[in-house]
Amino acid sequence: MLSPYLFATGIFSVAFWSQLPPLWVILLFVPAGFLLRRFWAPPSFLLLGMVYGCLWGYDTLGHQLPDEFIATDFTVIGEVYGIPVRDGRRVQFNLRLDEASTNLKLQKLRLSWYGDQASLQPGQVWQLQVRLRRPRGYVNPGGFDYQAWLIQQGFSATGYVRTSPQNRLLEQRWSLDRLRYQLQQKIAESHVNDDAQALMSALTIGDRSHISKDLWYRLSLLGVIHLLVVSGLHIGFVAAMGYGTGSLLAKCFTLICQPVNARYTGAVFSLVFALSYSALAGFSLPTQRALIMVMAALVALLANRYVGRAMIFGLALVGVALIDPLAIMGAGLLAATCGLVLAIGQQRGYSLGQFSGCAALPAGCGDYPHQPGCG
Repeated sequence: MLSPYLFATGIFSVAFWSQLPPLWVILLFVPAGFLLRRFWAPPSFLLLGMVYGCLWGYDTLGHQLPDEFIATDFTVIGEVYGIPVRDGRRVQFNLRLDEASTNLKLQKLRLSWYGDQASLQPGQVWQLQVRLRRPRGYVNPGGFDYQAWLIQQGFSATGYVRTSPQNRLLEQRWSLDRLRYQLQQKIAESHVNDDAQALMSALTIGDRSHISKDLWYRLSLLGVIHLLVVSGLHIGFVAAMGYGTGSLLAKCFTLICQPVNARYTGAVFSLVFALSYSALAGFSLPTQRALIMVMAALVALLANRYVGRAMIFGLALVGVALIDPLAIMGAGLLAATCGLVLAIGQQRGYSLGQFSGCAALPAGCGDYPHQPGCG
């Protein structure tokens, strides 16, 4: 029973290490873990979790800009993803690299383009001359750790676009983010005030960049920011709606034609609804964690035997640790796990109300930059 908890603890513990051990030390953990399993199994899962966390750390840091290339100009080609954020002086956007002018293993860049920049849209492939630096940020105690957030998001470097004749649009690709961008434009054209548009964008596509500082401050005082940006709470509600819809359709079909298992049908609809809404929100890390919580609840729903709350919780925790080893650094993980513990009952009969809480609040305010538009 302790195995999934110890494995997840081993992964999360690496986030608090001041530095990663040498690779040869990590590789020694593997045979040590399997050897220890023969005598006392639980600690072996802790060691194997540390191995995974360290390897994830090496892989992530291996894609970051080396120190010797800081403040160096690069010519890169990549696709704009996510929704660009405009604040008048600049446009801030994410670039997924296709190729670079060096042999560096850079993957994603977070860039700013100042001045009379072109109209950036998701799915566009640009060739740009950029100046880069390693991900960095303030690490004041109790404050938002911007550097950790950049690493969580997989950014190899940050920087800005240089004025150059080499900057040019190469092609336009279809992407899910482009659909989200078009929906954002439709919301911007609606005849409602700016605050209403900002909240509509936040709740539908997870874009909080249009929330003004004044509105953000007022929402902070009310303690409802996590309710107004797509998070696990919303994923849980949508999953519950899907479960209810699927169950209702199955019961109606049973009355009209032939028997259909309402539980299985509801589970399928629940997963489809949750996946669709997560895609609309851009599959951010908080929504990915929420999906894991939803799937954990579905396992409990569909199991034809007793599944303890502790086991479902442990498996969900392992899933979160595998996709986001730095999740322990944010407030969202605690809220997510508490929501899951409260949601999953000890009996096989689950109510719709219990199920709706399975993914509640896996994306607390600590998961996002505190300033609107900087994420």
